[in-house]
Amino acid sequence: MALHQKAIEHDHILVLNEKAEVHEDGLILGNGDLSVSIYQKNSEIVWRFGKGDVWDRRHATENDPDPMTIDELRKGIRDEGWVSGPCGGRVKALRGAEDPKRTCEVLQATESRSYPYPMAKPVGELSLHWPADLQGLKITQKLFITEARVEIRCEWIDGERLDVNCFIHPELNVLVVRWNLSGFNSGPPQPFFQEIPVWLSLYRWPDPDFAKFSAKWKADFNCPAFDGMNNDKATPLAPPEVIAHDNKFVIQQKFYPDNIFPDGFRYWMGCITDQPGLEKCDTGPLDEARILVTSEPPQDYEKLLNGWVGADRQLRDGVVDYPSLRDYSGYIAIPVTTSSDDGGCEQEYRRICKILESDTGSVLEEWEDDNYKAAQKFWSASGLTVAEKTIENLWYETLHVSKCVYKKGTVPPGLFLPSCLNDYSLWKSDYHTNYNFQQCFWGFFTANHLELTESYFSAMEYLTYIGQKIAKDCFDARGTFIQICAYPMLLDQDPVSTTPMARMTYMTGWSMQIYWWYYVYTNDINFLRERGYPFIRDCALFYTDFLELGKDGYYHAFPSSFGEQGFTGDPESNTDSVQTIIHCEACLKTAIKAAKLLGVDGDLQEQWQDRVDKLAPGKGESEWEPLPEASEAKHKNFNVPEFLPAEWYRFPFKWSFAKRRWNWIQFLPWSLMRDVRGGQFVPSRDFDELIQLIKRWRHMNGLLWPMPTRFWGRQGPMTEILGIIAPLQEMLLQSWDGSIRIFPAWPNDVDADFVRFRAEGAFLVSASQTDGCIGNVTIESLAGSRCTLASPWPDSPVRVIEEDSGNIILDGQLDAVIFDTQKEKVYRIESMNQ
Repeated sequence: MALHQKAIEHDHILVLNEKAEVHEDGLILGNGDLSVSIYQKNSEIVWRFGKGDVWDRRHATENDPDPMTIDELRKGIRDEGWVSGPCGGRVKALRGAEDPKRTCEVLQATESRSYPYPMAKPVGELSLHWPADLQGLKITQKLFITEARVEIRCEWIDGERLDVNCFIHPELNVLVVRWNLSGFNSGPPQPFFQEIPVWLSLYRWPDPDFAKFSAKWKADFNCPAFDGMNNDKATPLAPPEVIAHDNKFVIQQKFYPDNIFPDGFRYWMGCITDQPGLEKCDTGPLDEARILVTSEPPQDYEKLLNGWVGADRQLRDGVVDYPSLRDYSGYIAIPVTTSSDDGGCEQEYRRICKILESDTGSVLEEWEDDNYKAAQKFWSASGLTVAEKTIENLWYETLHVSKCVYKKGTVPPGLFLPSCLNDYSLWKSDYHTNYNFQQCFWGFFTANHLELTESYFSAMEYLTYIGQKIAKDCFDARGTFIQICAYPMLLDQDPVSTTPMARMTYMTGWSMQIYWWYYVYTNDINFLRERGYPFIRDCALFYTDFLELGKDGYYHAFPSSFGEQGFTGDPESNTDSVQTIIHCEACLKTAIKAAKLLGVDGDLQEQWQDRVDKLAPGKGESEWEPLPEASEAKHKNFNVPEFLPAEWYRFPFKWSFAKRRWNWIQFLPWSLMRDVRGGQFVPSRDFDELIQLIKRWRHMNGLLWPMPTRFWGRQGPMTEILGIIAPLQEMLLQSWDGSIRIFPAWPNDVDADFVRFRAEGAFLVSASQTDGCIGNVTIESLAGSRCTLASPWPDSPVRVIEEDSGNIILDGQLDAVIFDTQKEKVYRIESMNQ
């Protein structure tokens, strides 16, 4: 069996034999836009909906001061000795302030940041209720990863069984749920319960008062994290409502107007079902919007009560026996449409209903088939089999969730997964660009799922829109400045216009890296010309104008900092931060390479090269201080700043620290990437510890949680941890240094094979290792590039064979295996001694 077939046919089923009692731990389904987290309450199965574009987009900047400019910042640090924490707090001017009021304004957080918005919001929930009196529940939940569906079986001690199957259509934003309850006897007719053992409710609760939410969070988790957003002028959203549309009930949530949606964003949730009972539920003071779905239409309860009394008497007197057992089954489809849809939520909702109601039975079967085929297509792109199933399962489970929340043409999530959101989220679930947002996308290149990176480019459009304004108005610079945080909005005002956090410049260089990677992994010159280079050029233009030529003949980055640091009052400590300098240098060098490839901007190339040649050396923070290995030619010439060998949370020295603390695991993808590339990760020594670490922090739905629950509360899984697949893949395949390397950081005693992992140069690589021996390697050339492979068999000559023709391309090569390729041809590389 071919490696490719072997990888695809593996089951990859995540099984839970217990309830997931909170939405943060639920099994996740999604199509890249709409997603659900599936969990259980006392006597119900719940699907919690999430969607990347559902945001409270209010940005209350009317009382904010003017944004801090680079000129007044430089003067403040250099002449007045400004001292401030990263987000404000106590402020000092060690050498006196010329304008104390303005100094306090620009070093304190603005009023807009004290509001609990902009904020990502949950969409709502669907609950399937089973008979509440059943006892002795045994539940089995199965997520079929390669089929993108979930099965749930509930069994009780008297023989009752509930089977549920659900999926989300791969293109239409519709959840489909089928169910069957068997072995149940409803007993005599009951008021409010005649022949309705299974019923459903679709609902959205009102946006809660933020002060109460914050107080409850503090009480539940001993966590005051939301205190900074307790502005007493903040107001919740208007309550949701149930409205009638084409003789159907739908739930509507309205939002306030913004630049993208001048009439206000809104979304609809509705139900299409074979159940005859569909009614609007009056929730009174709860202000909920709720639709009830039952197997019987609304009934005359007075008549029902009289029938119940008579039937109960007959049963008691033995005149009649209990009814025989029967099955209760049905389906429900929940379309979720928003203002982002073509034509708006109403038109899209009508379109989905028309499709489904044309021939419901056939359409549902067709949708189920569509979902299966889409899942198979996704997983045919690459595959992984590892004897140590902890690694294999983590790769599949993490990539599955990535597929659920990222898709071209949609709004990507911020810090938290959409279906796991609480009513309010820490950091407002923003796009956080000092590693958090970038880290999510690192693994998609080698995993051969470049389509998932399209979401990154969508988010960067929001950051670029306000970033160009910040660069011009606040830095007097060309290009774009990438702010530390942003939202899926076309902002008129800088979202972080004051405090040291507002003017950190290293994210601009960091953010352009994924554009360049997209090119080097595809060799797509059209992408580089039309999308990649314009962004890279803008970032380089910003640095061109930001850097200052000093009297010493060097270009300096002032002010600059690392991480999320404040001002110390000493200009030297806020000049030429290592983190800023290395990202600035990488950005300028990348812009030069891209411009040369395209044959454009010769004058800018000269300016950029001048700054690279005269760039001051970085200094300062120890966490970013490079290790000696970083000076090796391969790191200097090929590696990127974020993955240079450095002191920052090195392995294996911090293993015990990682085991004890949750406050570290969010950096696992980043720090492990550094150590795998730099050689600090030693497989024979560290692999078992890595396995224990993953087991320690993996949640029941397959995800690692990157932030400590005991410090921050149950904020749920964060998107940044999706980057964990990147270092796992680099243990198996690397190509960053100009050569493809097979199993470069993998233990000899762990069997593994990978299929169609993508390497730089647009190659798809497949390889296996068994009992410490690497078998044949296949390389598919997607672009016809020259291939350089570090021989997997250093002591053996190597032969390269073109698969289709059987022609020997190269024979007897040692060490570096270099050969020209043809586009879409497959090459087999084998040891001549095996």
